[in-house]
Amino acid sequence: MRHPEITEWADYARELATDAERIALGSHLDEDCGLCRATLTAFRQVAETAASEMALTPPAGAIRSVKAFFAAQHPRAHGVWQEPRLHTAFDSALAPAAAASRAQPDGSRQLLFESEQYTLELSLDYSPGAVDAVVRGQILEAHGGPRSHTPVFLIGGGEVLDRTISEQHGTFELSGRMDKTCELWLFPDDDNRIRLSLGSEH
Repeated sequence: MRHPEITEWADYARELATDAERIALGSHLDEDCGLCRATLTAFRQVAETAASEMALTPPAGAIRSVKAFFAAQHPRAHGVWQEPRLHTAFDSALAPAAAASRAQPDGSRQLLFESEQYTLELSLDYSPGAVDAVVRGQILEAHGGPRSHTPVFLIGGGEVLDRTISEQHGTFELSGRMDKTCELWLFPDDDNRIRLSLGSEH
């Protein structure tokens, strides 16, 4: 008895065989060939597993995080990110102190940035005499809803100082040495990257 080649059973299991091949292979199975029937069963299981894996789509946030991590680790790589223009709506360092109001603690700064798509609130907290700072923030969509699962990076000197992902309410917190000019990178969606220069306070 001639046994068909393994490649023939692979095509049969994946429904790639021609009509003539299907008839011939079906006739062989009718001869009750246990070896070939087992081979076909194995290939069908492989085909079913492959089909189910193709149906599994990773979450968009996971894909965006991987792309963002690569972009932050390789800042010179040419990406496809657009960078929406944000304007400074508020900066406590520039706002005059109100009469009879308590001054902000040393090293504390509040900022608010806005664009057509996003609003970003930031708080920079420095300990007196220290080079480390804590950056707390919240990213919101234009309609006010929080933007969760947004990859956020603190970049200084071309290196990633810290990274995180915004939580359910769009909030995040990072820390790092701020003795040099630093940037905050946020990736709120698949197309846009927000870059903000935080300057240096030291």
